[in-house]
Amino acid sequence: MNNLTPFSGNSQHYFDNISTAKKEPTRSTLTFIRARIHASYSHYNANTSNFSNISALIWTSAEKAALIDCYSTRTNELGKLKVDIREHHRTSNAAIAARCPYCGINVGNTFDHYLSKSVFPEYAVCSLNLIPCCNECNLLKGGSIWNSSGVRQVLNLLYDPLPTTQFLIATPTVAPTSVKFSLSSNISLYGGLYQEITAHFDKLNLLQRFEEVSADEYSELKPLILSQGVSSAQSLAATRAKSLRAVLGHNNWKAVLYDSLANSPSFLRSL
Repeated sequence: MNNLTPFSGNSQHYFDNISTAKKEPTRSTLTFIRARIHASYSHYNANTSNFSNISALIWTSAEKAALIDCYSTRTNELGKLKVDIREHHRTSNAAIAARCPYCGINVGNTFDHYLSKSVFPEYAVCSLNLIPCCNECNLLKGGSIWNSSGVRQVLNLLYDPLPTTQFLIATPTVAPTSVKFSLSSNISLYGGLYQEITAHFDKLNLLQRFEEVSADEYSELKPLILSQGVSSAQSLAATRAKSLRAVLGHNNWKAVLYDSLANSPSFLRSL
């Protein structure tokens, strides 16, 4: 997981351009509700620190269909919005933008509507509500960000400040050969987001997914171990962990993995 820098483009301007590009009667419908959409964007921007303050607006079936069509039907203006968002994140931090911010595993090849467009159609093309992510996380997230207890079960990585302290743990095991991931029970490490972070990991099945992809990483060390010994593999793992932490933070799964490998000579010998 990594924080992204919020896109600074004018969301209202993008909406106007997208709606103007529509054919009738969709264009007239969008023009009629334009003021409400602009006001809803301002309300969203004012409540990014407390999403529970944002309630879904009531629309007619025609208005809802027109709003969803803004995103579901391809237009040059929608394409420009997507390109501008991706370019913003790439220039802000290319290393972070290269992967899905929700998991840090896959390439971010789609967009997530943080507030679902089916429930909040007013935010279907709101740039503040669009987060580049991978298909897997997008599907696992589903339509609601709240669980039955009212806790947000997926972090908003534009606005939720991730803690800089390490809470993700990797534990190599020899029999069977694997690396298990877990979350620290020390609540003080989570920067006040303990419930949200643990719910995020659970909702997106991150611990299991980290374990599955880690095998490819530590398997790459086997040739080095055979040719130069365990100490060389430990040194390489430590170097990788340091460089990954510097760019992607202390809770990047690869950084945590390589740090654990650097300190587990018995595991490396078992490969």
